[in-house]
Amino acid sequence: MNERAVRLLDFPITPVVQRTVDRAWLTYKMSGGFVRSFHQPFTYMTMRERLDSYLAQRAVSAGAEVMDGSRVVRVEAGNGPVRVSVAGETVEGRVLVGADGVNSVVAHQTGLLRGAEVGVGLESEVYAAPGILEPWKDTAGLDFGTIRGGYMWVFPKEEHLSIGVAGFARWGPRMRGLLDAYLGFLGLDGAERRLTRGHRLARRKKGMAIQSGPVLLVGDAAGLMDFWTGEGIYYAVKSAQAAAPAIAAYLEGATTDFTGYEETIDADLMPELRIARTLTRIGVWFPKLTYTLMKRSDWVWTAGCQVLRAEKTYHDVRGRMGPLTFLFDLAGRGT
Repeated sequence: MNERAVRLLDFPITPVVQRTVDRAWLTYKMSGGFVRSFHQPFTYMTMRERLDSYLAQRAVSAGAEVMDGSRVVRVEAGNGPVRVSVAGETVEGRVLVGADGVNSVVAHQTGLLRGAEVGVGLESEVYAAPGILEPWKDTAGLDFGTIRGGYMWVFPKEEHLSIGVAGFARWGPRMRGLLDAYLGFLGLDGAERRLTRGHRLARRKKGMAIQSGPVLLVGDAAGLMDFWTGEGIYYAVKSAQAAAPAIAAYLEGATTDFTGYEETIDADLMPELRIARTLTRIGVWFPKLTYTLMKRSDWVWTAGCQVLRAEKTYHDVRGRMGPLTFLFDLAGRGT
């Protein structure tokens, strides 16, 4: 969870933070490597289950009712109340918010977010001796070039390392082999692996419907994911904050649908996500250039950290690319 996501919250996440990261070890095609650091933390490592539980507890404290472990099997959203079949009963309401992740049942059953671009990832929790974990305690690892348009990572946790690989969907069949190779490069091919799991990444393009009648989508369910970093929590919080006043206006009768919410997402979030997608495309075309700039350019490294800390936006970065602006605009066509 990066610093810019933390800054959106009005409560601390300290209770669920396991590691604070202000350094990165970067490699190219699983070779060489260099370390760069920043003078402030740019991301915080947590276990997603602990973070989700913490957020659920805060929601309950605010008055929400949580039906934990209850699977949604059917959604009916037409005229009248929205009906959701869950845990053997039907729940009714005036508004349905799909915050159910990249494999959103709400999106699927209401016909929203059709045609989103899909990426895939594979991750293992790797347990090793304390002496191996210690050097990683404040450092994330990133490998570029092995997967065009994707990357491999090492994220430090309290008792293990989260190690994974992510890229476009076409890389799916090769990911287990790539993950094995990366573990070998790290000297961890003999370490204990737990909970190796795959996941999908969906990216919305401007104009894709994320609302219809009394239904709207937020976060990963709406395809609001940064393809450059693979990060989605910031956009989940931002979209939820945009949804809240839209829902209030709808319930008060000031609006009849959530068109305004979708327009807000298009105006406030999609331009940034488009720039992030363009950076990904440059990584596909010129992976060595991306790596070299991060190694040799203090401005590129600092700007990247500042984006993660909400001190700059992608738009700010694009505005200062100088001679590379032409390449950037060319890569951005059609994104």
